[in-house]
Amino acid sequence: MNRSNVLLIHRLAVLVVLLGIVSTGSAKELSYTDLVERMYDMKRLSTKPVPGETGGCFSSWERGARYDEASGKYVNWHANADGRGFMDKNFKMMELEGPGVIWRIWSAKPKKGKLNFYLDGSETPTVAIPFIDMFKTTPYSNYPELAHVKSAGHNFFIPIPFNKSIKIAGEKDWGQYYQITYTKFPKGTTIPSFSGKFSDADLAALKKANDIWGKRGPEQFIGDVEGETMTVTVKPGKEVDVAKYKKAGAIVSITMDRPEMEREASIEILRELAISITWDKDSEPSVWTPLGDFFGTGAGENLHRTLAVGMTKEKYYSNWYMPYKRAKISVRNDGKKPRELTFTIHTEKCKKADDLLRFHSKWHRDDFSGFDKEQLEGERWPDWPVVKIDGVQGRFCGFMAHMWNPNHLWNKECKAKFEKPFPDHPDFKPGGSKFLFYRNEVTRHYWWGEGDEKFFVDGEKMPSTFGTGTEDYFGYAWGTPDAFDSALQTQPRNGGSDEIGKRVNRAGPGNMGHITMARWQIPDDIGFQKSFEATVEKYHPNSWPLLNAYLVSWYQQPGKEDYYKTVPVSERTGYYIPAKLNSSSKKVEGRYEAEDKHEVQLVGKPKERVWFQEMSTWGAGWSGKQLIWMCSGKDQEMTLSFNAMAKRPLQMAFTKAPDYGKFEFYLNGEKIDMEVDLYDSKVVPSGIINLGGKGARKGKHELKIKCIGKNAASKGYLFGLDYIQLDM
Repeated sequence: MNRSNVLLIHRLAVLVVLLGIVSTGSAKELSYTDLVERMYDMKRLSTKPVPGETGGCFSSWERGARYDEASGKYVNWHANADGRGFMDKNFKMMELEGPGVIWRIWSAKPKKGKLNFYLDGSETPTVAIPFIDMFKTTPYSNYPELAHVKSAGHNFFIPIPFNKSIKIAGEKDWGQYYQITYTKFPKGTTIPSFSGKFSDADLAALKKANDIWGKRGPEQFIGDVEGETMTVTVKPGKEVDVAKYKKAGAIVSITMDRPEMEREASIEILRELAISITWDKDSEPSVWTPLGDFFGTGAGENLHRTLAVGMTKEKYYSNWYMPYKRAKISVRNDGKKPRELTFTIHTEKCKKADDLLRFHSKWHRDDFSGFDKEQLEGERWPDWPVVKIDGVQGRFCGFMAHMWNPNHLWNKECKAKFEKPFPDHPDFKPGGSKFLFYRNEVTRHYWWGEGDEKFFVDGEKMPSTFGTGTEDYFGYAWGTPDAFDSALQTQPRNGGSDEIGKRVNRAGPGNMGHITMARWQIPDDIGFQKSFEATVEKYHPNSWPLLNAYLVSWYQQPGKEDYYKTVPVSERTGYYIPAKLNSSSKKVEGRYEAEDKHEVQLVGKPKERVWFQEMSTWGAGWSGKQLIWMCSGKDQEMTLSFNAMAKRPLQMAFTKAPDYGKFEFYLNGEKIDMEVDLYDSKVVPSGIINLGGKGARKGKHELKIKCIGKNAASKGYLFGLDYIQLDM
């Protein structure tokens, strides 16, 4: 072993002792550099939180929402005026005894008014700075990964430690909306209080953290550890073991070579595949999730990079640190085609595996396990279950959310066209306690991002984290759908914003269709001694439809099962239902919607897959879903049947896109003398195209669609049909 490795190991050992991971009961002293190193220390997350170590968030949530001690009831829990909530009339945002550290300050609208930081009981501000300058002014601008604006969200990740106490108050014109995330250390811990000035060592530590966050990606923390590569073929309906480990160790990195698949097809394929990891002698896996979600995103493949997980052009990756005495990694294929997958796994020896926590990561939709469902749907509405952990010690490390939202009230067409159903609960019936609020507020302008996150630690009745809106927790603001990524926060897909850097209108195609985002709490994990509970407010019911799925990651004591079980493929795929038309949206005469199986039927089984795709994600111009045929080459055929009520000319409406092909058509075996090129540089509706010919007489008809090639500029041969129109 060379000298540099010896020094590195020695330094880590010293840090472990300082943090109180191994030794307990003695005073600990942390330098500013020690704190900064927590920002990328994946191993620390597997250590047990000592009593007195926890975390939370101060924010501008509306104080009208409260828990009433006298009655034991939650009062006005759905209140949503979250922009200007304070602890007093003097704009006090935070007050907390030390020792502790602030990890993240977020705002939707910081202005020139100052933020005053009072450290260790000082009656005058130790630091006073215009709020907006925290995100734009040196020395902070030297660290663009640590202080930045993403999708209108202002994020400041430079640690602000306090030894005895801290108070933060805003001055007039400070801005609107804030979140301040912190960790509180056990009494006896000594840390340097923030002064606003940085030593050379402090600046060097911040630069290193900024560089590591900027270089985030596959196999980032493997060091000198060698990996093992294995390729497995998983047949339909089968499960295979990728790797087994019979001696104590720790997984440092898991990567998977990027599979070849169409982007839209990946939505189903990466949910049909599922990964599970079982620790030690456990009978149930601690990790179970659809494969795509394990790497940080719902709704198929969405390239992005965070410190913990991500997807790149070469590899999908996980950098979570996972200790074990024994381990088994398996993959199951619930699809209809075999899948070949290539993994590379890096492990290292871990002699203290018995003393470390086990990594858990579970995916679910609407799983109320451990919760009082009746309370959440009534008194605590609109809280929706994210995770419930009971009877163990551990650390909560954040979650990924995937929303399906075809009914967006900021979109004028949706607002006019679709129903706005009420939750199925007596409180929402006429005369019920929440009827007027729901009718006057939710059905008029609310969107899915209104929901505040709420985290309850060790049985507390009032959550120590009470957020200001779903998008705020994930690092952005104002419903801005720009696709972005960063070390701890990402939104790689929001409706029509489906690649990093892409921007679309927030009223559609933004915030419509598939939305996926993640927030990983690595420096600001939340330690708990006996229980942890996370909810997110969900104002719209599943019948809206607003359909949420979550992938939650945490660490907990070994040998303890969590609540969450495997989810059948029927609940992982194909649940993306369209919004229901209201009574004023009349059916167009003579129109046969491709997705309506009563009107248009598939004849036989074409070579490639046929399914239905919601098109509201891409904007206006479509009538709803389209039938999409994953045609892969020239001369492939698909046949549809429909029943005409009278003699009509044959017209059709298609989708054009960068990977669509050229097609010809046969009506009842007779070729129609017209070819259609469905290539376009963007995803757009074709409008109605008159195919000519003799038209369709009254009675049943078969329409054969045959691929004849593709435009030279097209990337593929796909076919998309919106509807068949038979007009007089």
